[in-house]
Amino acid sequence: MKKIVITFITIVAVCLSAMAQETKDEYTLEVERNLALSNTEQVVATALGGVYVKMKDKLNLSEQKCLELGVFMANKMMPMLVPVATEVYKKYFSLSEIKEINAFYESSVGKKYFENSAAITQETMDKLSEFTPLIIGDVQNFISENQSK
Repeated sequence: MKKIVITFITIVAVCLSAMAQETKDEYTLEVERNLALSNTEQVVATALGGVYVKMKDKLNLSEQKCLELGVFMANKMMPMLVPVATEVYKKYFSLSEIKEINAFYESSVGKKYFENSAAITQETMDKLSEFTPLIIGDVQNFISENQSK
């Protein structure tokens, strides 16, 4: 009897999961498409990997392992991103606008943009980090002047 109940619960869970997958609304499907077309997972992995590389001594990891950690974290975050992104996108874009954005991503210039977006993001972040020493004194002054006393 116990096996029958467990089997029944498993079947119901699988069916509900399948139904949930099938009942995604058109907007959610377009957001998923948007995230795939824009290489979001790769962009997130590259950005996180770059952050972890800068922290490699604190993390006690090699540069390669820091990059792998970025990929690992991006992979873990992606399932959580779709519902969050859908909610946020709905505030700013209609369904037809999301479809237009996706059409851009599918165009040759859109593909070129996103083929290079991870590298562009990483290079930009690297160049910005060069300015940190120039402003660190100002940042420290701001913090000390504005800390709660």
